[in-house]
Amino acid sequence: MLALRILSVWNTPGVEPLVAAALRDPDLELRANTVLICSNHWYAACVPILLTMETDIDPHVRRYLGAALGASGDPRAIPKLIELLHDYDPDPYIKIWAAQGLGKFKRYEGVPVMMALLNDPKARDAEGNVMDVLGELTGQNFGENRNAWLEWWEKTGKAQYGKGN
Repeated sequence: MLALRILSVWNTPGVEPLVAAALRDPDLELRANTVLICSNHWYAACVPILLTMETDIDPHVRRYLGAALGASGDPRAIPKLIELLHDYDPDPYIKIWAAQGLGKFKRYEGVPVMMALLNDPKARDAEGNVMDVLGELTGQNFGENRNAWLEWWEKTGKAQYGKGN
C-alpha cells in the first residue's frame, strides 16, 4: 500500500492501472486506502470504478468515497454522493465526507444532514468535523460553538437549506 501511495504522489508513469486494479481488490484495507489515494490524485481510469462503489461492504471505503468522488469533478458523482449522504451505516463520517464531496459541486443537500448529526447523541465524537463541514458549506463561522449552529439553523439556516431530519 505504501508503495502505491508513493508511486501516486510521485505521479509515476504506469501507476494509474495499478490504482485501478487496487480499487477492485478484495482486500478491504487496500481498497479503502486506494479510494483515499484517489481523493488526492485524479485518475480518469478510476472514476468509472469509483462510481460503482457506493454500496461497498466496507464503511471506510464508503467514507473515503465521499472525498474521492468530490475531488473527481465528475457530475455523475452527485447521485452517488447523495446516496452516501443517506448511508445506512451509523458511521457519521460517511455522511460528513459525502456532504463535503457534494460541496465541491456547490451542492448543499448535506447541510440538513449535518444539522441532524449535530443533534444526534451517537455522533458527538464527530461534532467538530460536522461543524467544520457546516462552515465550508454555508460560509458561516461559528467554529465549534454547537449552540450557535443550532440557533442559526432555527433562525435562518432551515429556511435557506431545507428542513432538518
